[in-house]
Amino acid sequence: SIHAAVTDGVTIGHPCCAVHNCHEPLPTIAARYCSTHDHLNHICAVRGCTAPIQPGGRTCNTPDHIQLQEMHEAKGKAMFNLARRLADYSQ
Repeated sequence: SIHAAVTDGVTIGHPCCAVHNCHEPLPTIAARYCSTHDHLNHICAVRGCTAPIQPGGRTCNTPDHIQLQEMHEAKGKAMFNLARRLADYSQ
């Protein structure tokens, strides 16, 4: 038998708090942290960095951290994927 499933194309699995071993439910599907760890939304996303984030981003103003965020965002874009695939193909 065949079963159909409808998804939003974004969420796979069970959304959970970004803190390791935290089992508290998220307040919304789009949330990154649970209510207990929500204060971490204002801290740089780079592990080991405790600096506050810059407005509109998830990292502090350290150039290396900004570059990491830009690379993370670029990985979701079509041209980045195309360039990576072409580089893999040409080798």
